[in-house]
Amino acid sequence: MADVELRVGGRYRISMEDPANGTKHTVVGEYSEVNRPRRLVYSWQWEQDDGQLGDASTVIVNFHADGERTNVVLEHSGLESSESSDRHTQGWMGVLEMLEEHLSGSTAQTA
Repeated sequence: MADVELRVGGRYRISMEDPANGTKHTVVGEYSEVNRPRRLVYSWQWEQDDGQLGDASTVIVNFHADGERTNVVLEHSGLESSESSDRHTQGWMGVLEMLEEHLSGSTAQTA
């Protein structure tokens, strides 16, 4: 589920469910820059089970036209530890791979 108000000062809330164990993860934030179609900058905070928010970090996404393609450069900074950075890197790589598959019309291969 996603609630998004895509404008400077607008907020978002995205809830994801882990298909392996049903655990729900929710992230919230606020857009500080919306420069269509080139750049998005927004805060990123995990919502805890008790409704409290974790440490804030920043996500910057730049879109670069390359002929008929678009290169996406994503930077997530301000994470609290190298372990957190590693987990977020894995997550973002998965998201970008799924986006590429969706946009190309292909489906993931399963063994």
